[in-house]
Formats: sequence, C-alpha cells, structure tokens
Amino acid sequence: MSLFKRYISSFKDIDQVQYDIELWQEANQAFAVEEIMLVREAVTIEWSKQDKLEPIRSSAVTLQILCQEDRKFVDLYTVAIKTVRLDIYRAGSLYWSGTIDTELYEEPYYTPKGYIVSLTFSDFAVLGRIKFGEAGFKKIDDVINICIGATGINYKSIDKHISTKRYSSDTADIFTSLSILSDNFYNEDGEADNLKDVLEYILTPFTAHIQQKNGVIHIFDINQIVTEEPVKVKWVRKDSVLGVDKVYNNARITFSAYEQTDILAAVMNEDDYETPETGGVMVKTDHNDGAEGFHISFGTTQDGIFEIQPGTGAKYFCIKPTYSGSNDRGVAYCCSPDSVQYLNKATSCMSGTTHVKGELFRVKKKPYIGYVSYRKTDYKLKLSLDFLFDVRYNPFEPSALGNEEGNYDRLVNWCNFAYVPIMLTLRDVNGKALYHYKNSNVMTANHYNLNGSWVSGEGAWGDCYLCYYDESNRESASGLGGWSTNRQIIGYYRGDLPAVITKRGEGEYIDMPPTAGWLDVRVGVGIYQFDYKREEKDIYSRTRWVLYKSFNIELVDKYGNSLNLKDQIHTAWIEKDAEEEYKIETHVGTMKKASPAARGVVFRTDSNDMVETVYRNGYTAGLEQLAIGTIYSQFGNRKNQFTGTVKLLQDFTICSENNTAGKYMLTSELQNLSAATSEVNLIEIEPDNYEGVEFTDKNG
Repeated sequence: MSLFKRYISSFKDIDQVQYDIELWQEANQAFAVEEIMLVREAVTIEWSKQDKLEPIRSSAVTLQILCQEDRKFVDLYTVAIKTVRLDIYRAGSLYWSGTIDTELYEEPYYTPKGYIVSLTFSDFAVLGRIKFGEAGFKKIDDVINICIGATGINYKSIDKHISTKRYSSDTADIFTSLSILSDNFYNEDGEADNLKDVLEYILTPFTAHIQQKNGVIHIFDINQIVTEEPVKVKWVRKDSVLGVDKVYNNARITFSAYEQTDILAAVMNEDDYETPETGGVMVKTDHNDGAEGFHISFGTTQDGIFEIQPGTGAKYFCIKPTYSGSNDRGVAYCCSPDSVQYLNKATSCMSGTTHVKGELFRVKKKPYIGYVSYRKTDYKLKLSLDFLFDVRYNPFEPSALGNEEGNYDRLVNWCNFAYVPIMLTLRDVNGKALYHYKNSNVMTANHYNLNGSWVSGEGAWGDCYLCYYDESNRESASGLGGWSTNRQIIGYYRGDLPAVITKRGEGEYIDMPPTAGWLDVRVGVGIYQFDYKREEKDIYSRTRWVLYKSFNIELVDKYGNSLNLKDQIHTAWIEKDAEEEYKIETHVGTMKKASPAARGVVFRTDSNDMVETVYRNGYTAGLEQLAIGTIYSQFGNRKNQFTGTVKLLQDFTICSENNTAGKYMLTSELQNLSAATSEVNLIEIEPDNYEGVEFTDKNG
C-alpha cells in the first residue's frame, strides 16, 4: 500500500503568512480529498527542553480539528506505524513533517458532532519502534540516512554543520570518511537495537545533534554552529527571564566498545530445531535389556546456524534424552545404532596420503575480526569443534557387553591420533579470499613443535585440520568417543608434550590473521586417524555415530588465557567547586589500544582500519577526549539562559539578544503558528576549548 492525500486545510498567521495542511493516509487507492476545519491556533510545534548535548532533538505537532461527524477521524489511529503523515507548508514550502502517534486517541463521547479532536504527530519518535536490520560495514552517513528514511517523513534536504574532521586539512564529510560495524547494534542473542538507539549511539561521541527545522534535517555540533551568524530574537511578551545554566564538577565518559571475545558461537538451540514430542530413532541404555536412553530425530530445514552441502547425505539432528545424553543439536553424518543405516557410513577423508573428500557443512555466520597492527601478537584465536565419533550402540553410556565393548577397545587402541578437516578463510567485504589458514604441515610431521600459518588466497581441502587425542596417553587411549573437543594440533609424536600444550587444554590456538576481515568456517567430510604405529586401520566400518554439535572461535591472549575486557573510562575536572558529575555512556568511539574484538570502534571507510584519533578546533585526540572538551567548554563556567516568548523562529539558527552579549542555542521551543510566536529556552554556547583540561583515562 501507499500513502494518499486524504485531508487538507489552510490558515494564515497574524502576519498573513499562509500555511497549508496535508494529511496523508495509507490505502490501496486514492481518496476523494476532503477539506477539514481547524480551530483557532490549531497548530503548535514543540521541541521539548533538553540538555545542550542531547543528540536527538525530536519535535511533535498538535493539530486541533473541528469534527463535524461522530468518530470521523477514529480510523486515523492504528497500531501500525507510519500509516498517517502530516505535512505542513509555510508560504508554499515544506515546513514540517511527521507521522501520527499511534494508539493515542480521545474524543468527547457525550456529543455526536461539533467537538474538537486533537491529533498528535512526531518526527523521530517512531524510530524507537523500528529495529536495525543492516549487516557488515556501513558508512556512518549511510546509517544516519537509513534512520532518517525510516521515519517516513518528508524533508527538503539534509544539511550538516559538523566541525569534526579526520585530520586538520581534511575537507571530507567525517560521517562519510568513517564507518562502523553493524554487529555493534545486535546483542549477544542476535536481537537488534532500535533505530532511535542506533542514531543516538552514533551521534553521541561526536557531540552531534539531529533536528528538523523549516523542512530541513539539520545535523550539527555546537562547535560548528557557534561560528555561524546568529539571529537576534525579538521579545513579543513581557515574560522573558534571565537565568544561568548548570555548572558541573567533572566529566565522565564511559565507552563500551562491545568487545566480544566469543567471536563465534555456532550452536543450534530450541529455536533452530524444536525438540520433537514424538518419533525419532530410540536408543536404549544398552543393546540388550537396557532402559530407554534417548531419541534422535533428523530434519532437513533447520539451517539457521549450519548449512549442510547438497549431496552429502547429512541431516540436522536433535536428541531428546531420557536416561542418556543431553538435549543436543547439530549436523549428523552417520547414525546406525542398530542394523539400520539411517544416514551415511563413516569414511576416511584420505586415500593414502591424499585428501579426497570435500565440504560437509559451513557455519552461516561470518564473524568480523579486526586488525590490530603491531599488537596482533598479543592475541590468539582459539578454535573448538565439539565432535562425536563413536562405535558404541549408545555413545553416552560406558562400553560393556551390550554396548560394543570389543569395538570400543578397538577405537581407543586404533584411533590414537585423529584429524577432522576444516577450512578457515579470511574474506573481504565482497567475499574474496584474503588468506586461509594452513596447518597440514603439522599433521604430516613427526613433531609437535611446528606451527600453522596464514597463506594468501583461497585454500583447498587438506590444508587445515583439527586434532583429537588424549594428551597423556597416545598408545592405548583416544581423543574420540562421546562428545570430544579438539586439542592443539600435533603430528605423529609419541613423547611427552610440553606444558605450553597441556596447560592450555582444549582448542586449536592459532595466530591472528595478517589483516582484518570476515572468518568463513567450513567442516569437511570424514576424518583421518591412525594408531600408535601410524597405521590407519578400518574403524570406519565399525562406526555407528558421526555427529557435529558446535563450532566456537574465542579471542584469547597470547598465552591462551581468556581475556578480561573492561569499558574505557575517560574523566576530567570541569569546575572543582561544583558538585554534580556530567556522565555520558557511549557505544561508538575510539580506542588508544585497538582490540580485534571491539565492535563499537570507528573505522576508516577507505581501508577499514581502526581510527584512534580525529580532529576538532585545533585539537587531535580520540572522540572521547574531544567530547570532554565540549563538556568542559559548555559547562565549565556560568552560561546565561533566557526563557520567554519571541517572534517566530522559523529557520534553524543560533540566536543573539540585544542587551546581553553572547551566542545562544535553542534548547526548547514551542511554536504557535497562528500567533507567529516561539516560546523558547536559550542557553549561551562557546567554541570547544581544550586548554587546561586535565584528562584521565583508565579501564573500568
């Protein structure tokens, strides 16, 4: 459906300036346009009072209509957003636009006609009901435009008054020069932030604002507009009052960079595969006289986390436990607990020394990993695949006479070293392979002390493996059987392993990639295994289970320990004799010590490198220090404040006053269009000044 014009009206203010009112409503076809009657002083526009640094300066219109028919305008109110829009024109030019506030409607019930109905509209409030839906890198300017477009309002142009630059001589739009990662606007469960929050997150660290005025969207900061020519206010009533604005003791900016050490956690849950109430293959606690152990069901459409490749014969599985196992899900390649082969037979991925199998499934999510330049040696990536390869009838019960005791003995004696093929590729924004990880040199060696490496370009199957073994016994024990997690890859090595491997525990620890990009994870068909004498024996024909549960990538420190990340806190004194602290929490910003796990940092659009500093008013620093400079400049000493009624201020502007020096910013305004007046709150502003600011930075 589209919006069609439904109601119109017009009036003139006391200066005989014409205003035209248009109400547009969503419908399948055009309406017969009706003219409606407005009451005297029918239209007011209000920008509620806000702090000088509040980023989103929303406005709302109250439109008062004379209703000549009972319940004539009831259908304008609906739960659906953006279905009714108000456009106001002043002297033939768009002056204000907004959409109706849904679900708020009142009219007199005691009379059938001749009563007044008040309709309320807003410009940016609707953003709180719309979720962010983007992915990958986005220019900040593009995200701002997405938010503006989502309001559904009309506007003549977007005008920017921004003083922040990438560097002192830069002439480019800072919001075009910098980009952000869309991941920053989704929580750990994948739920998106609303667009109001997203817009606020973006503007706050730049101490920038957004406001609709005279049909134009203005994006501005105080340091820029204070350089512009002010408009002198004309007091029209005897209600003007001179006061002072607040002064603060100190400024505190807390930057939460949304550092995710769990870079990838690919595991299916109930939402991905709902546990069936009935059906599935029933497996007892043992093959003979056991009780009901668990049911395992298979499906083909649960592909939110993993994507099974066509032709592999694999399916998604879900286990419903009774006395054995747990409520696990994932990808199943082989399942034959009894004499029935439900899926595939287990297979080797090798033919002699040649890798011969291809892809089984891939992880759908491709997490972004940032580049940290010279600090990349401070970190490692830990890769973990939970994998089940088992010969027992019930892989969750001990081996016994009724649970393949003999074959399990073969497993632990034959499969002392096991390798599962994967592909780990670093890709650019267009999907092109930048690097792939290769560690096959370790698998084929007779050592443990070799390392894999990142190799330029696309990889091939047989380049990379995850390794399963018992670190304390590689002669008569196996890393397979039940759910198992890989360990640091080793070759055919029978001696004692060093503490650097044994102390780390589970996981494959690899170096950071040479550059930033998106990690593409794929798992291959089959495994390769051999015994203490490096002989590959036929365990495959005896194998009943091959299941894959989860794939995880964690950012750890260079020793393999989990990272303890904290918010960055920036503080500075403003006026020590004042009492109150000025606090800002930011979710987008800059970091002195770049972190590859940070989702909230800003990046250069032309290179995707993290940005540490920007420039404003002669000072180069991080966004947080520049913001403190703005707070210091606006709240470090007493600023004059005026309230009262002035002649209508139709344009976006700063103001001046005949009898008191200074430039003033509107922090609230109530426009009465018929009376051509503005009830205002004006607060004095100054350019950013960083001289004498004592900055303190720490981790919270």
